Amino acid sequence: MFWHIFKNRLKIVLRERTLVFWALIFPLILVTLFNFSFSNISEMYKFKTINIAVVEDDVYKDEDFMVVLGELSSGSDKIFEIVYVGIEEANELLEDGEISAYILLQEELELVVNRSGYSQTIVKHILDNYAQVGSVVSNLFKTNPEKAQEVLLAGINMNENYVDTEEGKDSDMVVVNYYGAIALACIYGGFFGLKTINEMEANLSSFGIKNVLAPFKKTKIYIPSFLVDVFIQAICGITLITYLVIIGLDFGDKLIPVYSITILGGIIGILIGSALGLVGRFKENTKMGIFVASAFTLAFLSGMVAPNVKHIIQVNAPLIAKINPANLISDGLYSLYYYDNMNRYYINVISLVVIGLILLSIIAFAIRRRQYDSI
Repeated sequence: MFWHIFKNRLKIVLRERTLVFWALIFPLILVTLFNFSFSNISEMYKFKTINIAVVEDDVYKDEDFMVVLGELSSGSDKIFEIVYVGIEEANELLEDGEISAYILLQEELELVVNRSGYSQTIVKHILDNYAQVGSVVSNLFKTNPEKAQEVLLAGINMNENYVDTEEGKDSDMVVVNYYGAIALACIYGGFFGLKTINEMEANLSSFGIKNVLAPFKKTKIYIPSFLVDVFIQAICGITLITYLVIIGLDFGDKLIPVYSITILGGIIGILIGSALGLVGRFKENTKMGIFVASAFTLAFLSGMVAPNVKHIIQVNAPLIAKINPANLISDGLYSLYYYDNMNRYYINVISLVVIGLILLSIIAFAIRRRQYDSI
């Protein structure tokens, strides 16, 4: 009986193009659009050699600083690309945007810029550090150039955006959008659960009437139907993650935990859809509309649209963050990306399991308790 229901239920679900679209095609389209939108953002904040000019003073010569500049502008990983010019040419290059800044070699080093930004901040930081520990750095460059660069660059994050504008965002936060999209895809597994419940209850569909009249318990129908939903949703989740790996999203060496939490998140989505299916006697399309809006809201709060929303919710409404399945999925994925250990990942997994058990208990109780005086 189990395999008979499983096999036929599998055929029925696969024929439902709408369900397959929301569970698989839509998430693939969404992450593809994200890839087109965010493909250049990570490149924007990678460190690139900074073009600067140096204006030498005929009277004052700082030989130690010239040694420092020479080391910082040599090698394959050089920080500066330097041209030595006069003051007038330096101003022209700065005005034309061919250099980020120029340095006046005087008794007191002077930095000249015409805008604030990432490159200008790094140059200023290096000059400030040199002014504080100039002689020490100079000696280090003569004996240990790599250590000297560490001293000068202490405190600078080469992947951080120093531009003073609201438009720039930390490129690492881009992954939160992808993780929110994965969470949404998991929650969209609820379409399968919603469909299953709709076809089991006599007050929701004619197909449900037939199932209620069948001479065996509802759980014998629900269990294989639920496992079919899990099977198909797991394939959808695995396909989505594999596609993201192919297009270049970096999950590191933790792909198994990524696949695991995606499959678990899909199960939670199915249970959410099943629970919603048991509420009221609304038409199937109405419930689907409510479910789409609810799933998107959960994903939005997990940072899919704006990563800052995830942080705002965690700071100002931590309880919502802890009970939002989409946030738990997104946070579990981000913890794999951001943290060295997996403690936070396991906390999110345990929270999802607890939510799943609660939903499963509610569904089992509601299914067994529901009786019909007449059909």
